[in-house]
Amino acid sequence: MGQKIYMKPYELIFITASGEEKEEKKIQTYIKDLSGVVEKKESWGKKTFSYPIKKKRSGYYFEYQINLAAPQVLELKRKLDLDESILRYLLLT
Repeated sequence: MGQKIYMKPYELIFITASGEEKEEKKIQTYIKDLSGVVEKKESWGKKTFSYPIKKKRSGYYFEYQINLAAPQVLELKRKLDLDESILRYLLLT
């Protein structure tokens, strides 16, 4: 029999330069490709930064509640690190 994979809950907060829906879809695709599930998503809107981040003065904030297998977390972080449209992210357990 195959080994059962346990999903853990995580909170993902990320900032994009543009608030376009395609950016959100891309993040959701990253999670789904890793067999994860987006349980809840919330948009916090556009906010001005105290200091420039990647030469941007403002960004769009999003919060996702996700379930993901622990071994897949590093791969998700790698994808988020390589995505130039993500200005910052925070992944919490």
